[in-house]
Amino acid sequence: MQIQQDTTVIISEHAHKLFATLVFAGLGHRILELLGEGIDDTDLPFIWPKSARERRKYLLCSQKKQDKPIECTVTWDRRDIIDILKTQWCMLAPVIEFTDNVEHYEFEHNRVLPWMEDHEFSKPGRTEKAIVGAFSSVWKIKIHPAHQRLECSYPYTALKRLHRTDEQSFSSQVATLKKFRKYPHASLAKLLATFRWKDKYYLIFPFPESNLREFWRATPLLAYSYDNVFWVLKQCRAITSGLHVIHTHRRYKHAPAGDRNHDEQSRFGPHGDLKAENILWFPEQGMEYGNLVIADSGLTDFHQCATRSDVPAGHVIGSPSYEPPELMLHSIISRAWDIWTLGCLFLELVTWLVCGSDVLEGFPVARREEDPLEPNLTDDTFFTIIGEGSSGASTKHAILRSAVSTWIKDLHKMPRCSAFVHDFLDLIANEMLLVDPKARIKIGDLNQEFLTMIERAKDPSYLTKGVPKTPRDQHDPNPSSLAALRLSGHIFPGTSDGTPLPRKASSD
Repeated sequence: MQIQQDTTVIISEHAHKLFATLVFAGLGHRILELLGEGIDDTDLPFIWPKSARERRKYLLCSQKKQDKPIECTVTWDRRDIIDILKTQWCMLAPVIEFTDNVEHYEFEHNRVLPWMEDHEFSKPGRTEKAIVGAFSSVWKIKIHPAHQRLECSYPYTALKRLHRTDEQSFSSQVATLKKFRKYPHASLAKLLATFRWKDKYYLIFPFPESNLREFWRATPLLAYSYDNVFWVLKQCRAITSGLHVIHTHRRYKHAPAGDRNHDEQSRFGPHGDLKAENILWFPEQGMEYGNLVIADSGLTDFHQCATRSDVPAGHVIGSPSYEPPELMLHSIISRAWDIWTLGCLFLELVTWLVCGSDVLEGFPVARREEDPLEPNLTDDTFFTIIGEGSSGASTKHAILRSAVSTWIKDLHKMPRCSAFVHDFLDLIANEMLLVDPKARIKIGDLNQEFLTMIERAKDPSYLTKGVPKTPRDQHDPNPSSLAALRLSGHIFPGTSDGTPLPRKASSD
């Protein structure tokens, strides 16, 4: 009886995975033989040594002693050996820890990953599937609660698989993301863990409740309370702070060992694809309304300091509606690219805040016009190219699209337009949406502008007291403009209209 009790204790404390493997393979009676040789869970996974495979000899080796067969298995039937080699992986699903150090795991090809749900491919009744980009694929997974030690409270995580398989590309991206974690005030996607499996590199991130575009649609008219508007202001500052980190981030090349005089070069770069779809909303614990976070970096390979303004515009793939004029003018891009796209994003955000999502949906229509150089083409960019196409690119120049200028002027006249909104619109028009990249505000100065607004917001009236400019009738306004909506009898929301912000993730 005592021997049985001792065996039970050993199995429960040191060999439960081993015993489960044997039972699953119909070989539970073999447990005493293995325990007699001191084999326990730390010896898993068992290895079929290459030398034995070449001789077609079926043997098991501990992963700790891969060249020494476990003696008791030498006489076992080959089918039993094969069953154990297969079934052991069902008992060896890893536990993934999410820590500040960002743990990395090397998983064997046969390792079973502890996903309760894997949305890489669509299935009947489920349309979600991986988003495949130029450099990676991303999809939603649900990790079994017993196989994770999370620092976050989200039911799902996002799994990103890199298309490139070289270690240098992976290490470079991870090093950058780890450094971003040092800036908790900045709204940047947080890397949780990484692993390599089947010769591919994977990164795990929190999975968002929605992106900003979906957030706007889910909250069609935000209640114009002090808390709500102050939340919007703080999120804008956090996004700007995150972009500031990206723009000023330094990643150094490793110096040769012992060489203290090695010339380490800083690397800088733009994000390259700021848009509402790449701003994610997380219902964070401890925060009443959650957080907006910058997601996918279109240009994560930061450019060297010497060439940070020497990237051909045609080499950057961004969002067509937000693209700055330097793309069409075939000029060199710089970090000012992001200031333009952020200005486009912020103008949409102010439109949603002041007028609601239904009016925001009409903004692209208001911007749409024919390309003067290509009469059969229309677009909804925020600028217009002027010049003779046949005379070469040097004769072309850009202007802010008239529909955008008019839209900004009309927003100043909306009932909800507070001193804060006036300041925000002036910042967008006078410092961000400038066709000359060199004239655009620098990200550090932009960050400071938001800090100044936050300081002014100590007076609640700065945020929520409507002080609209007096509207003036326009002759033949753009049918999709705010002025045309007003003339048609559309009632724009006041400061007492709207609904609260969402406060937590929906239950799943």
